[in-house]
This record gives sequence, C-alpha cells and structure tokens, in this order.
Amino acid sequence: MSPATHHIDVDPYEALINLARTDPSIMGVCGVYNPAPPLGDGAWLRTQVDMRHRYGQENEDVYDGPRWAQDSQGLTFTPSGGSPELDVRVQAITFEARCYGDTVKDAADVYKALMELCRVNEQRVVPVTGGSALVYWARPLTGPRSIVEPEVRPNGGMPCWVVQIKAEVSEELVTA
Repeated sequence: MSPATHHIDVDPYEALINLARTDPSIMGVCGVYNPAPPLGDGAWLRTQVDMRHRYGQENEDVYDGPRWAQDSQGLTFTPSGGSPELDVRVQAITFEARCYGDTVKDAADVYKALMELCRVNEQRVVPVTGGSALVYWARPLTGPRSIVEPEVRPNGGMPCWVVQIKAEVSEELVTA
C-alpha cells in the first residue's frame, strides 16, 4: 500500500492577495478608479495589490499588468515562510506586507486599511485559480515599521510601512 497523498489545490498567497484586492477598505485606498469609462458610470479598474510593486516599470508586460503611478498608493505581499500543518489541509503562512504611498500619511492609510482587513473576525471565501479558497484569518505579527524605499522612486524615495502578517488558508478549494 502506498501512503495517502493529496494535492494542494490553493496557492495561499494568491488567496491572500485576492482577499486584499476585494476588500472594501483596501479598495478605498489602493483602487484605481475610472470616473468616465466608455460605457457609462464610473467603475473600478483594478486594485494596486500584488506580490511585487509595479512602480516605475518600463515595460507594462514584464509583470503581467500596468505600471503603478509614482504618486499612488499600493500594497505588496512577499512570502516569508510559515509553519507547515502536516495533519490538516491548512497552510499557515507568513508574509511581509509593504504599504506604499506618495507621503508617509498615504502609506499609513494603506496600513490602516490592511489592519481593518485583519480585524475581520470571520472566515472569508475568495476567488482563486480553479475556484474559491477559504481564508480562516490574517493577523499582524509585528507593529509597523516606517521606511523610505529609494529604489522605488528616484529623488527622495517612496514612503512605505512594513508589517509581518500571518494567515491560515485552506489547501482545498471550497464551494462558494
């Protein structure tokens, strides 16, 4: 007999990015709004949330999406480890969140929106490749650290708040 095997159906980082992309607090600060689209009333075009920032990219196709304006707010999540759960189909992951803004206050506003997302005390279902994922929770592990990133924006750098976040995500797709 061979040992039981299972596949991991959900990329936990995709689930967390999509959770942030669909969160109203984050959309309020990191959403790009088109006030007059061709088909009528205004509409949200996208949310500037990803695994990597897209400020100042020369080629829009390099990271599969448009550049972010140098004076806009954005949020990135970088994988930084976690604790494997071998007995249950859950990923307990840790990542670094970077909250960008044109000013220190703008970066702080992105951080505050991220904390609002973390304060939701319920499981959430989010869209992912292949279906839907269940995010059990996301919580900060550290307080914020305020830095300036010179490589993101020349001539003075870009304000950024950095915080470590831990989350638990189901490895299996769920029915929404």
